Amino acid sequence: MRQPHCAPALLTALIVSFAATEAAFSDTTTTSPPSDPGRRNENHAAPARVFSATAAGSASSVLPPDSSAAVAALVTAVSEAEISASMKRLGEFFTRHTYSEKLDPADSMGLEGEDRKAAKGIGAARRWVAQKLRSASPRLVVSFDTHRVAPRPPRLPEELTLHNVIAVLPGATPEGRKRSFLISAHYDSVSADADGTIHWDRFDRPAPGVNDDGSGTAVLLEAARVLSSRDYDANLIFAVFTGEEQGLVGSALYARKARESGMRIDGVLNNDIVGGEIGGDGRVDNRTLRVFSEGPEDSPSRELARLAGELAGKYLPSLALDLVFRHDRFGRGGDHISFNQVGYAGIRFTVSNEDYSRQHTVRDTFDAVSPAYAARVARANIAVLADLALAPSAPVVTDDRGNPTIDRGESGYDARLRWKSGGETGDLAGYLVLARETTAPFWQRTYWAGKADQFVLPGVPIDRTTFGVRAVDREGHMSLASVYIYPARPRPDYTELPLN
Repeated sequence: MRQPHCAPALLTALIVSFAATEAAFSDTTTTSPPSDPGRRNENHAAPARVFSATAAGSASSVLPPDSSAAVAALVTAVSEAEISASMKRLGEFFTRHTYSEKLDPADSMGLEGEDRKAAKGIGAARRWVAQKLRSASPRLVVSFDTHRVAPRPPRLPEELTLHNVIAVLPGATPEGRKRSFLISAHYDSVSADADGTIHWDRFDRPAPGVNDDGSGTAVLLEAARVLSSRDYDANLIFAVFTGEEQGLVGSALYARKARESGMRIDGVLNNDIVGGEIGGDGRVDNRTLRVFSEGPEDSPSRELARLAGELAGKYLPSLALDLVFRHDRFGRGGDHISFNQVGYAGIRFTVSNEDYSRQHTVRDTFDAVSPAYAARVARANIAVLADLALAPSAPVVTDDRGNPTIDRGESGYDARLRWKSGGETGDLAGYLVLARETTAPFWQRTYWAGKADQFVLPGVPIDRTTFGVRAVDREGHMSLASVYIYPARPRPDYTELPLN
């Protein structure tokens, strides 16, 4: 069991400070604090809410609902049978090795039944994935994102042309289409010799890759089918990458191009190895999903992980999100890292217990995955993506120079927070102010500020408290939290003169 680290004296002081603040509000209600966030197999619940109508400039104390009927309906629309069929089909291409293009017969897409097993290699798999996306909905704009890559031994022994499969569900409004949320998986696979050696230039051995990462691809395909049944404010991007096994090649090239073109991607959900419930040590866990996010503690990726934990707890109590505050597993990586490296928020979903004896082997087969577990993972992805894509843009909590708009108020001892709208506000219900002690991993209190653009917490010290703000619409959809972070001091460049 992981225990949250905190200093008892600081915690006591903060509780007293919060209590004093809450007592100062004439119209407040308080609920019990969330469960111990260090417990495994328990979702990270939303923080206790303290609703106030006394925020400076607040014009409304009408609270939005705690959950969205639209999101709940999407979560229940997931088909375990669809996910099962996709995982099984992805294991039938013999290999999806990145260099296996030449294995594919030209007429492979017309094959059915047992004959379809003649369709081999990554080219056949790519066209199958694209066809699944096209058939999911006419709303989806499907294309190949193609790159020609120079050799880079040992993993790229010769020149390679690779094709990511991208489907876009455009946002419903011009303003909303300025921002995107992206779900990803990778469709390439690889298989090692018995001694663990991977031949990066050979594709003559089976590499079914059903869990790694046929499971993530199947989850993405089902998310595309379900989510494309309606419109959203923001764009939704479904990205099936290749070259992941060679070193995140496809995602790195896509992320770099997105950043260079000025594309705004507010969050990336990467699904990699999300189908197995039995670990290599024999432990069975079909109720927990690990979520990896890069630091520091208030990074956009960390905030995305926190919100994912809250939303999963709200819409999917059968699956606990185990938040791991690390960019990925030791010595391992995934496609979300490509986005982190160019400044985008991104997190990784992966199984609770891995079976390393099957990964990158001929034994990564359909009999070792659980469609029921993968369906829960799909529901978690859908809850997070739908809520974020329906929510307003996150508020802006910095001034034009990038400094946080937070100070100690007129008294010099309060917490005064100010913010600006992040964009579209047509169905905005208001803002939630969040607070936690600096050593707490999860938000501990939220305050309803209505449509105000500032909020004062009397007697709450800004030096030992972390604050954030979320925008919320009338249906209860929440944006990511914008956190007040003081920029690092630049290192002084003094000129030292010789001593006389």
